[in-house]
Formats: sequence, structure tokens, C-alpha cells
Amino acid sequence: MLSKRLPLLFLIAILFGACSSEADKGFSVFPVDPDNTAPADITEIAENVEVIPLETADSCMVGKWMQAKVTPDYLFVASARTKLFQFDRKGKFLRQIGKPGKGPGEYGNRFSDFAVSPKDEMVYMLSRKKVMAYSFDGAFMGSFPTGGFGEFIHYKDGVLRVFSKEFGVKSEGKQYNVYNLHSYDSKGTIIDSLSVNKVHTPKMVVSVGPAGTQYFASAGGNDYVFAPVMVRELGQNDTLFQLKNRKLKASVLLDFGEKGRGENRAISLMNLFRTERYLFSSYMYERKSRMYCRDMKTGKEFNLVNGFSVPEWSETPLMLLPLDVTDNKLYFYQWGHDLEGKIDGVTEESNPVIFVVNLKK
Repeated sequence: MLSKRLPLLFLIAILFGACSSEADKGFSVFPVDPDNTAPADITEIAENVEVIPLETADSCMVGKWMQAKVTPDYLFVASARTKLFQFDRKGKFLRQIGKPGKGPGEYGNRFSDFAVSPKDEMVYMLSRKKVMAYSFDGAFMGSFPTGGFGEFIHYKDGVLRVFSKEFGVKSEGKQYNVYNLHSYDSKGTIIDSLSVNKVHTPKMVVSVGPAGTQYFASAGGNDYVFAPVMVRELGQNDTLFQLKNRKLKASVLLDFGEKGRGENRAISLMNLFRTERYLFSSYMYERKSRMYCRDMKTGKEFNLVNGFSVPEWSETPLMLLPLDVTDNKLYFYQWGHDLEGKIDGVTEESNPVIFVVNLKK
């Protein structure tokens, strides 16, 4: 929810009590002090961790920026948003899905995001203003246009949801960046469209969301939406919304105090999402990555510099990233030079190792 709306929310919080349940006032307010941090081990939230060393070969080398999605049988890894590799669950390289270029079945120079459908065995790649569809064996199956510049794509129960932006939209003499959530069936027929957020931008501002932002997620039988406000835009979105019957209802608000408000705010919120049991947020403060986690079952909170401690695999804390939040899976990764001598066959030149974190329920 934008910072200019915060006074109303704080008034509601005062009237009902900041620690009231969601049933009391419809949403929860959780204070977060970015200066009050403490380390925590990943065993606090993880049931177990699955280790997947990716095969190392010239045909599947992963770049420094990566993103992963998982199915029961496969692991899909995007490298620098220019290549998408398919591995089995043990890390054996199978194939590249699609390829860059301007020819038939090619997705241009790069893609913004991708989604997978285990049931249909399909991969959907979001490339600027269109969705490219491929089978799990790499065959190009067609494409369809989307509204605006697509940044995020999600698949659930036969529905593709695309989060896109329109820049410099004129309305009542002002200029806005408009955030939309479009829903399609698997053939590209539009089912629904919903305006999620509208951010006032006095000047033309073209902004791209942080990599790995979970704009839409399904967890615990509910659908959630987070629409981040970029650094060069005005305001701050500190609220996770629940989507029900085509309406957005505030579910959780993170209160960073004065550090999270105004144009000179010190907090930049990068991600905010739910799993069945946990609430996660990643944010930047004083040029350092922070992670906030709340156990919604017990009320226990963690506010961490960089992320959770994983002493078996890293000397420094690691940030957890969404993998399959519906199935309570997050992940982190380490490069070969950090794991040489710790995992058989992993050397300084190796591809990264993916660690799948299965969360407690």
C-alpha cells in the first residue's frame, strides 16, 4: 500500500491494536525495525534441504544471475534471462528450452520470467509483450500477446497470470505507471484483467522490478498479490494483498516506521510473499540485503542481515528465494568455488549447486 495511505492504516492499527488478529480488523500490521537484527539458522524453518549439483558442460553454463523453478521431475534454471536450461532433479542437463533471436519460436534478446506446468508439461516464457509456449521436450508450441510489458508469469490450475506494466499513462492531467494482472487460459485466451496498482510519476519513469519478485502466489488455499514500487517511482508498497472475487484486500502490512516512508525513505522493499506457514520479505537497508521472516503459526519473527545461516554450506548467511511457494519450497544457491572440497565432483569451475529448502508445515 502506498506510503501516502499509511496514516489511515496506522489509525486503524491504533484503534484495533497492532497485535490484533486478522479476524479483528481484516489485516495484520507487523512492525519491523531494520536496526534490530539477529542471526538465525535455516533449521528454524526448514524441514530438510535437497542438494542438487548442476551438471557442468559448455552447453549449460549458468551465468552470475540465475532464477529457478521446480517440478516433481525437473529443475528449470534461467541464466541471465537469456537462456533457459532444463535439468532432472539430480542435476543432469537435459536441454535448452527456446533460444534467443528474432526467428520463429525465438524470444528476442532476453525474457523477463518463465512458468512451468507439470500437468501439461509446458514451459511459458514471458518476452516483452508476448508469451512463448514450449513443451518439456523443447518444441515451440506457439505464442500470444499480452497487455503491457510483462515482468512476471505464474501458472496454477490451467490459468496463466501475467503481471505487466504500462508506462506514462495519462489520467486527469497526471502521469502514472499502471500495474495490471491479466489472466489467460493455456491457449492464450484472456480470462480476466485487474488493475493492481497505479503509481504517480511526474516524469516518464521506465522501471523494472527486482529479479525473483513474487508478484502473485498461491499458498494455503489463498491467492496473494504484491506490487512493488520501484526506487525511481514515488511511494512505497509495504502491503501484501489477498485476491478474492476479483478484489484486492490488505492481508499483511509491514511497518518499517519513519525509515520506510517518504521520498527519502531508507527502506527499499524488494519482495513480500506467503507460504502456507511463513511470511517472507526481502529488503535493502544501508546498502545491505535484509530478510524478514515471520512464522504465522507461532508468531516467531526473524530479521536477518543477508539471510539465514547455513553453516554446512556457507560461511556467510544466504538469501532464500521463492521456488514453488504453493508447495512450500524456497531455494538458495552457491557457486562451485564456494563449495570445492565440500561436495564430490564440485570444483572452482563447476556450475552452481541448487539447494531446495522444504519448509516446515
